[in-house]
Amino acid sequence: MADGSEVFRNINKREDVQYMTLIPNKRGFDLAKDVGATSLALFVAASETFNKKM
Repeated sequence: MADGSEVFRNINKREDVQYMTLIPNKRGFDLAKDVGATSLALFVAASETFNKKM
């Protein structure tokens, strides 16, 4: 989701809607924080090897 932060910045947000942001890794967390995301979902996998690659 290379353009996810751009989409989040440009949508017309409503006060009665909660916008969930998928966080795949530390970089995704930093991007979400930078655009003011307040509801986060952390992406994890069952494989330790896969999680280390993220």
